[in-house]
Amino acid sequence: MYTKVWMGYRFTKNIRLSRLERESVFYVVTNVRLFATITLSIPRGRAMAQHYDWLTELLDLPNVRVIHFQLVGTQRLNVVVESILEAALCPHCQQPSLIVHDQGDAQLIRDLPIWSRRCWLSYRPRRFDCATCNNTFVERVAWRESGLDYTVRYEQAIYEKVRRESVSQVAQDERLSEDIIQSIFERGAKKSSPNAAILV
Repeated sequence: MYTKVWMGYRFTKNIRLSRLERESVFYVVTNVRLFATITLSIPRGRAMAQHYDWLTELLDLPNVRVIHFQLVGTQRLNVVVESILEAALCPHCQQPSLIVHDQGDAQLIRDLPIWSRRCWLSYRPRRFDCATCNNTFVERVAWRESGLDYTVRYEQAIYEKVRRESVSQVAQDERLSEDIIQSIFERGAKKSSPNAAILV
């Protein structure tokens, strides 16, 4: 059993780990009301290129799976994800395509914290060939808007946080500039209410 923690809240699930997962990652969970203490012990020299079903469920993003992760220092987690969808909808003719043309370079995308660590997703968007209209296009994902380097849920979390705290405080907590936090807040405000007041 593990405890999933997003923004201080706890959700508990039972997950069966494979033998390789048990050998590769040992974690101890102290189950308390609002916090989870999670300890990772990764054997040195062991290849980590596998599918982490338990971390995929913990991440809880639609239609992706985790294929690798890296602990960076004591405050950061990098998670490599890939799409599990076999097809993508062509934006030109609205027909599905199964033909993957290539993959783009890895992009770092900010997401909600995991294990009290700031989390970045490493994601390589796929480009598809459409057999119907002969165009190529980049697949769209539900968890991130095109052109942004943070997830939809991260944007929403920052918007809610700025409503309670100052921009400078949130920027300090998230290790981002005040301009970035202000921009995220303004996007969230426009989505929540067209007439929402913008912080100065």
